[in-house]
Amino acid sequence: MSFLTKVLVVLVSVLSILLVALTVPFVATIEDAQTELAQTKNSLEVAEAKARSAQTEINAAMSAGAEKSAAMQATIEQLTGELAKTQSESAESRAALVDANSKLVQREADTSSLSATARQNAELITELTNRIAATETRRVDAETKRVELQDQVSELASLRDSLERTVRRLKESQAQLERANAQLVASIAKLPEDQRAIVMGETTQEDAFEIEPDRLIRGEVTGIDQIDQLMLVQVNVGEVDGVEKNMIFRIHRQGQFLGQLRITTVDTDNAAGSISLAQGAIQVGDSALAGLAE
Repeated sequence: MSFLTKVLVVLVSVLSILLVALTVPFVATIEDAQTELAQTKNSLEVAEAKARSAQTEINAAMSAGAEKSAAMQATIEQLTGELAKTQSESAESRAALVDANSKLVQREADTSSLSATARQNAELITELTNRIAATETRRVDAETKRVELQDQVSELASLRDSLERTVRRLKESQAQLERANAQLVASIAKLPEDQRAIVMGETTQEDAFEIEPDRLIRGEVTGIDQIDQLMLVQVNVGEVDGVEKNMIFRIHRQGQFLGQLRITTVDTDNAAGSISLAQGAIQVGDSALAGLAE
């Protein structure tokens, strides 16, 4: 082995040892430098491959002749340049590592600040959540009250509609009664004076009260006269039987109540008056009772 070969082997060995010594600390220090160190290893592998290729060429050159020595020296110079370049890249990598450490410290400080901010935000979110829950509770209570008030309003509206319908029916009934009363007044005005006095019940203050006999008076219906909606009935009992004005007779047929007769005029053997509380059609021959049975 010639001197140049030995020098080349030594340079390659030193270069390998130097590159390994420079690469290993960066790999162990930070992940960001690993990529760059990996690139450095790739460069070293390329250099080693080139060195092996150069060794092969040197061996071939030694067997071929001394004229290959100049080419071998050029190869060594090239490798030396690549070594210098690798050293420069290693220096840059160390600078990048320092910068990365500085950024890591800054990120840790930022992380601490963000953690404090996150705690404050969590406390604020908790407070806002409690406020939202309280507001939602108040909203639900208000909505419940609104629904209850709406139900009450609906009930009042229904009651108002019902009362309005009732008032309309009462007004219609009042109008019908007023028309019927007008017709009745007109019909009474056409009656003779004595019948008009019977219908109108022209009595004194003392005769204004109903009279109940102290004994039972029995009679029968002997005549019926219908004037519009007013029914006049005559019975076959009079003063000799104890009948008086404003005395009330109950008209029956076979135990069925048909109406109430108020006496407005009395003769010796007969009496007459108007029917109220009509419950059925009154006919001649129906029973008329006043007073209580003993």
